Amino acid sequence: KYVWKLVYIHVLGYEVDFGHAEVLSLVKSRKYSEKQVGYVALSLLLRGSDPLMANIVVTIKNDLVSATAPSSLKSSSSLNGGSNTSAD
Repeated sequence: KYVWKLVYIHVLGYEVDFGHAEVLSLVKSRKYSEKQVGYVALSLLLRGSDPLMANIVVTIKNDLVSATAPSSLKSSSSLNGGSNTSAD
């Protein structure tokens, strides 16, 4: 809920430089709905130079090789979130 508010603040044009740890915890979640929110927030709020990117890259790799049921959904979300993160 709060991460969506951060995304909304970002969409309004304000700088959001907090809440990145919560995005990481959502990306690491086992629930697909939370993981999807995390990847959307990742693609909008975080940049390649963020200190948490090393942990997020590991999580993206784990999602890509995951053998769980919605793995294709996780794979597409992780690829989308990772590809939209720029190296500013």
